[in-house]
Amino acid sequence: MAGQFQLVSAVIAEAQFRGCTDGQDDLYPAANLTRMFNDSAQRFRTKITNMGFEWFLELTDAAALSTSAESTGETFSQQDWPITAARIYGIHVLMQAGLWVPLMPIQIQGIRDFQAAVDGFGFGGFGAAQGMPRVFALKKAPFGATTTETAGKILIAPKPTVARNYRLIYLPVFTPLASTDTFNGGESHAEWIIWDMVIKMA
Repeated sequence: MAGQFQLVSAVIAEAQFRGCTDGQDDLYPAANLTRMFNDSAQRFRTKITNMGFEWFLELTDAAALSTSAESTGETFSQQDWPITAARIYGIHVLMQAGLWVPLMPIQIQGIRDFQAAVDGFGFGGFGAAQGMPRVFALKKAPFGATTTETAGKILIAPKPTVARNYRLIYLPVFTPLASTDTFNGGESHAEWIIWDMVIKMA
């Protein structure tokens, strides 16, 4: 399909044509096709972001980093994973004016390798003397219970001892589009969505 910006209805119509489903409204009603489009568009955005194409990522505004332990006696702190963030790709911490430091992503199992002012080998880590954290681990994704959405949790280690600002790099939760909305299909991005829809219809 030519053109970067296209109506969602046009993308859906092309998927119907290629999937040979024209005239099968009972099997593929408009609402289902729109939902199918949104599912494919969301999957595409996540797929290419994970491949390293990061133009869908955003940064949160600077906010205060917690200096409180996650629980009594712990050596790491805890920050909220916002409900507006589908995935977290990075955390930057303001070490000093004009110097933002990216934290290293790790798995939760490795959180004990970064305690207080020493690393897993017993040596002082980068920024340890300044109370600077070094790593983050994703503990719990945002979740919902009935009509309430609850923020997830991110672990920060070692626990900061100095009040600092931080910013999250994240993939925003996809906002579903209506058939009358305009979709930015990029250079052939809509092609992936169309064929993903065709596979689902098959």
